[in-house]
Amino acid sequence: MLSRISQTHDKPGKQKLFEWIFDPATESLRITTEMMTEREYTLDEVRFVLQMLQEQFGAEWFPLANDPALLHAGKERPGLGMMLWKLRRDVKHAQGAVYLGVILEELGLLEWNRRDSPVGWRVMKDNVMDSVSQLRGEKEI
Repeated sequence: MLSRISQTHDKPGKQKLFEWIFDPATESLRITTEMMTEREYTLDEVRFVLQMLQEQFGAEWFPLANDPALLHAGKERPGLGMMLWKLRRDVKHAQGAVYLGVILEELGLLEWNRRDSPVGWRVMKDNVMDSVSQLRGEKEI
């Protein structure tokens, strides 16, 4: 298992480094932030989120949508964070969208809008079903 170091898409000077790895034993992405906070996303969660985003947004851009106050109230707009929140009703899990989006972009599953505010992505339609093999390392990433 090789780990990777990536960086969030925050405003210049505010970006955060994080480490991520795909754990084949648990079939999950494990993320460790600069503050040593850990997050984990199962392959099934990633696949579900990508499929739901594709169904809801098609080829359109969708937002990060991970504001903690809005998530806690269940009032955040549709987007990556809100989709993660719907899975577990867990704000911390949903806030990890800032990291998960970058990982999925690096894997070629999402395309970034090249903006630090508001950060957004769109699903690379042809790649959604390849997400399992890409995360497992069966395809070169």
